[in-house]
Amino acid sequence: MKLKHIFLSFFLILASNIFSSDIIINDEETYFSVTDKNISEFSFINSVSDVTTMIVKTEEGEFVKLIVPAYNSDSKNGEAELPVLQKLIRVPFGSEIAVKIINLEEKTINLSDYGFSIPVFPNQPSISKSATDIPFYFNEEYYNLDKFTGNNIVETELLGKLI
Repeated sequence: MKLKHIFLSFFLILASNIFSSDIIINDEETYFSVTDKNISEFSFINSVSDVTTMIVKTEEGEFVKLIVPAYNSDSKNGEAELPVLQKLIRVPFGSEIAVKIINLEEKTINLSDYGFSIPVFPNQPSISKSATDIPFYFNEEYYNLDKFTGNNIVETELLGKLI
């Protein structure tokens, strides 16, 4: 029985390596670090070292899923599920939030340079464990656009107040 579990574990590790690969962006580690903070402002550095890719096969076809540890997606259902870092910050009540980008280094990644000619996996809603009929969301109009549809580099949203 134990040998069966070892074989299954080995197979799963091997299978995940076959169907996933990394896109290296830089030689550093992926990290988010607050570098300076006081009562009125703070500074941070966010660095992504690599993006793991995984082929996902669905009834609608094959897609490439982009994975960055600790990142989520904020895409609309059916649109490309792109990695996004979300952080909660506490601001004094009644204050205004202003964002000033001091230094920005960005790199546009063309997935075809890494052998992918398939679309990025579309964002899917959370589903109940008891759901029986699970629809697959794919916004064809969105995927037919021939332009960058990215969001702002930094967005803020007031979520409420802590008591």
